[in-house]
Amino acid sequence: MDKDKIQSILSYIMNLLTTLTCLLMLLHVFLLTSVGFDLYEWKQSYQSWVYLYCIIYALLVAVIIDEFSAKFSISLEAQTIFYTVAGFGAFFPLTGFTVFTVLAGMAAAIVAGIFFICYRVVKHYHKKLWAIVLLLPVLFALSTIDYTEKKDWHEQTSENSFSAQFAHFNGMHSIPITLACGEKVNMTIHFSPENEGGYGYYILDGKGQDVFFQVIEANDQDIHNSLLSFKADTIGDYRVIVTGSDVKERIKVNWEVE
Repeated sequence: MDKDKIQSILSYIMNLLTTLTCLLMLLHVFLLTSVGFDLYEWKQSYQSWVYLYCIIYALLVAVIIDEFSAKFSISLEAQTIFYTVAGFGAFFPLTGFTVFTVLAGMAAAIVAGIFFICYRVVKHYHKKLWAIVLLLPVLFALSTIDYTEKKDWHEQTSENSFSAQFAHFNGMHSIPITLACGEKVNMTIHFSPENEGGYGYYILDGKGQDVFFQVIEANDQDIHNSLLSFKADTIGDYRVIVTGSDVKERIKVNWEVE
């Protein structure tokens, strides 16, 4: 492979990465403003497989359309239509034809149009914008930070219980439980909110995967109290994650292992 061919390939890759970085920056700004500049909510909003899927899908679409455009001399207007249609159909392979797919497709079509505009700008200015790629590791680093906020947090833990009282909690807190394969856990989670903040919980296994649990009893008179159970499919450290959204309260978690 000659030198010019290598430079052409590297230039193409850099243009795609620069465009992707520009789009990610715009999406991060949009997400941050949509959650009222709540850093924890901002982080949670894009930490999912859907986010990664969209990135890979966008890059593949760009490569395919570029190949077709080069072979068949497709006009700029036609390329714009292709990007929009590809964006609209982004979620159809995942969920089929549903109301969500249509609504998500409309949003994705707009994002695809923005991607195409950014791509055209980057290709025009070429090397002058490549430095933007340096922001990719910065965006990645920001995604690894724990933005949980705790104020006046006081907790107590024992072998089979956890309790905490606090003036402000926005984020997540992990409660570890070591289990052997086949062991069953019966658990009570009680929230005592003192304001209108939100709260919740979920359970993860040692690989960070969601664990299915069964709600055994829900007291209609006390909606903040949950009795649930789950079974350990593998040996390892399981985590009960309690979450809060600008909440002031007390949390009590008790469990028995069978």
